[in-house]
Amino acid sequence: MALILYFNPKNNDRERRLKEILEEFNYDLKIISMKDLDQKVGYLAEIEGYQKIDIESDFDKNVDFEFLLLKDVKKEEMYKFLDYLQNSDFYVEHKAGLTKTNKDWTLRKLLGENDDEYRSMLLINKISSLIKYSKNIMNEYGNDEKINSVIDEINDYMTNTRSFDYEKASNLYNKLSFTLSNTVNKYMK
Repeated sequence: MALILYFNPKNNDRERRLKEILEEFNYDLKIISMKDLDQKVGYLAEIEGYQKIDIESDFDKNVDFEFLLLKDVKKEEMYKFLDYLQNSDFYVEHKAGLTKTNKDWTLRKLLGENDDEYRSMLLINKISSLIKYSKNIMNEYGNDEKINSVIDEINDYMTNTRSFDYEKASNLYNKLSFTLSNTVNKYMK
């Protein structure tokens, strides 16, 4: 049977609602907390051969978000489950499936990696939206060499980078935003 691990550092009353949802899908629920941050994910996911480490973790302000870890959820069911969560009153932004790799990580590492990925995807979406907006502005006011140059720089970075650098991408977003703002101000005068 599928197992959903739920990390909720805010200890609000969402566990009851999640339990109701999981009953509809016939999934089991396991609550994990801050004290589990340095346990191996394999242990928390109840995988044979993983033992509890005799350590209790303290509060970590860097992992103050809810998180769902899905174990043994079939691919076709996973999409239905995630869509249901997306459209329900119980949306959780941070989630992952149990993998061969992350089962050997500590919960702290998994949460950190997941948060980095989540923040990176948000930034990529912001960049994409700003590029689209920039192109709309240029369609309305005419082509702009400076904007095109920054868009080319972003496209080059996104297609040729081997590892995503959040700070570099953020700087490129800011550069496009600044260039676009200057261009729009020029047309507004």
